[in-house]
Amino acid sequence: MTWTSALWKRRDLLIAVAVGVGLCAELAGRADAQLGRTIPIAVTAAVALFFRRTYPVPAFIACWLCLFGLAATVRAFDNESTTFVIAYFVSIFSLGAHTRGREVVASVLLVIIGIATFGVTDGDDFTVGNVAFATFFVGGPWATGLARG
Repeated sequence: MTWTSALWKRRDLLIAVAVGVGLCAELAGRADAQLGRTIPIAVTAAVALFFRRTYPVPAFIACWLCLFGLAATVRAFDNESTTFVIAYFVSIFSLGAHTRGREVVASVLLVIIGIATFGVTDGDDFTVGNVAFATFFVGGPWATGLARG
């Protein structure tokens, strides 16, 4: 077995570790991070990504709840953290790519909720342009995952 095939077999673990380390490192660099509260949330988000293939809907929900928790706890973290954005896109892409059967219906509902939440919490007025942007930002990665899966 080559080292690349060994890494490929462990890609979910590598993604989870990279996201966990990245989130924790970015939080450690913030004065307002409340590390005792936010590090467990960041680690939980990363662990959820580890299960993105085997349990796509629960993993997505857990990851997103953690990401929203980080955004609510640390001011502007969702806009300033590269790892946050990576975790966001990996989770929503994986929701589309790995759901099957009835789970697809649940994923559609979660994407609609995600679009509405993004549109409401983005801070701008709820206009047609903002709805279109939220649809692209949330629905785009999910649809790409669905098409690829």
